[in-house]
Amino acid sequence: MPEGVRIRYKRLNQVCRKALQQSVNKIQNWEKLSSCFPQYTATDAGAKNLSTCQRQVIEFWMELSKREFEEIFKERDIENKLNDLDDLISHSKDVQKTLNQDHPAMACIDELSPEQLINGNMHDSRVSLLGQLDDRLGTVADMNKALELELEHLRSQISSETKELNEIYDRSMGQESDSMDEVLQQGLRDMLVELREEEIE
Repeated sequence: MPEGVRIRYKRLNQVCRKALQQSVNKIQNWEKLSSCFPQYTATDAGAKNLSTCQRQVIEFWMELSKREFEEIFKERDIENKLNDLDDLISHSKDVQKTLNQDHPAMACIDELSPEQLINGNMHDSRVSLLGQLDDRLGTVADMNKALELELEHLRSQISSETKELNEIYDRSMGQESDSMDEVLQQGLRDMLVELREEEIE
């Protein structure tokens, strides 16, 4: 099957990167960080050491989180599944477009009554093509459902990891943080909504 426009895996990575950056921003605020160690940062050496520690923690956190995202995606074969879904949807749209161009007056199968479906004078090629479309749409629906479950599981796992990171941040900084990164959660919810909408289409 030819490749279509592949956007879902790219968008998932963008959502994850944005969510990670939002989390990292919490410890990039020097004023909040230094206020936790006022005596230590009162000296130039202390402030310099804490700044170096802050930078190293951020770099380590970013690298570790990116690696964990990649491992999750690889373990669940998310990239190939999302790419296959993109290709299948793109191909189905092309077939539907060609069908509409070749047979502009042909009614959609879901607009026909049971009697018309039974007694209709359909050509073999048309029946075969509609059957192929039904099969492909069924496959898209199955893939959407499977990916929806995968994304739900992924959202839950990322939510749990984000909660753990926030708890670490709370203990280290003495600050209250959100129990869940809303940016990532909203991004994943949007993807689930899109999958459901395309299944309906």
